[in-house]
Amino acid sequence: MEKNSENSVILEKTRELCQAIIEQLDFQTIRQRVDAFLADESIKLQYQELSDLGAMLQHKQQTGMPLDMTEISDFEKRREAFLSSPVAQGATIPDVLCNPMNRLSTLVRWPGAAAVPMAA
Repeated sequence: MEKNSENSVILEKTRELCQAIIEQLDFQTIRQRVDAFLADESIKLQYQELSDLGAMLQHKQQTGMPLDMTEISDFEKRREAFLSSPVAQGATIPDVLCNPMNRLSTLVRWPGAAAVPMAA
């Protein structure tokens, strides 16, 4: 029976945490930004292509392969085009996802411990 009691406490604390996240002032703004991104097929495609190209360039660099200036220029142009979009302006997707985690780490505390460290 103790296991069920522990599970119900964990479930209750999880619900409290989710409610605390929803009640944060920035939550609706962040949600709107994510929803706008997810609703825009063109910007999602641009983001995916930019991410893939960036990963390819990073792989080449890490393996000692020479980087072609044309590839770098293409990446920069795609990045500028992506960031000029109103959907992407002011926040990249990692920013949208990481900022709440940083704020969350200041809210979540384990008994007798400092804030739970979160990776940015």
